[in-house]
Amino acid sequence: MTEEELIKKFNDCLSPMRGEEFNVFHWIRLRWDEVDHSGLIKSLLNSKGIHNFEDKFLTLFINELEKVKPESIRNLNFLTKDSSADTEQYAPLTSEKEKKPKNGRIDIYVKSKDQKKAIIIENKLLAKDQKEQLKRYDSWARTTLGDGNYVIVYLTLNGREASKNSSEGVEYIQISYNETIINWLKACIAKIDEEGKDESYMRLRIGIKQYKEYLERRVLKEFELTTTIKENMDLVKSILEKEDLFPDKDTIAQLYDKVNKSPK
Repeated sequence: MTEEELIKKFNDCLSPMRGEEFNVFHWIRLRWDEVDHSGLIKSLLNSKGIHNFEDKFLTLFINELEKVKPESIRNLNFLTKDSSADTEQYAPLTSEKEKKPKNGRIDIYVKSKDQKKAIIIENKLLAKDQKEQLKRYDSWARTTLGDGNYVIVYLTLNGREASKNSSEGVEYIQISYNETIINWLKACIAKIDEEGKDESYMRLRIGIKQYKEYLERRVLKEFELTTTIKENMDLVKSILEKEDLFPDKDTIAQLYDKVNKSPK
């Protein structure tokens, strides 16, 4: 990548941030907190949630999963009516190699009314996979629910694969914030527009719209910037040592320092 191409890349990523309107998620600094992101997503997936849309948002989410891995979703035949969702679901996880149970918590756990079927979501923003993590979830779910009664969903910013150590031999669905979650949030907004009739629906619409925009303009763009910097450290350092070549040079400098100080 040339210096000119890199500066253009920086400007393309920074441009949406410059034009960002007031967004409550920016001010509460939600950015990289996986627990908070999981809580927000769970609240929409919960058919008993205070959003008053029952299982409609969950149905839309399952529709997005079906686009990625249709056979797995159809075979699960998950009944959304009166289902529920939780975060930090306790699961005493045991892998095939480790017979001694180890405490673990599933980020988002969506279960059917009869609690016999589940959608297990592992939410990864920046954190690395834990040792044999998806293997442990798979082992726990197989013991608790039985084969064919659950799916494991691996959610990351860009849809990357889980590590081999975490996932070898485990069937799971890869989804991303930059495609699956954004498309799902758009569908949720469209559903509100279709059915919403009062002020409470408008507040819900504004909240979901702001979260979608926050992901698009802030979280995903910053992740793209960080990835670009990691791949071009020497060139970025050279650019930062020169006179100001583009607006918001300080933002790039801060991200460069953060990347430079992070464990290799």
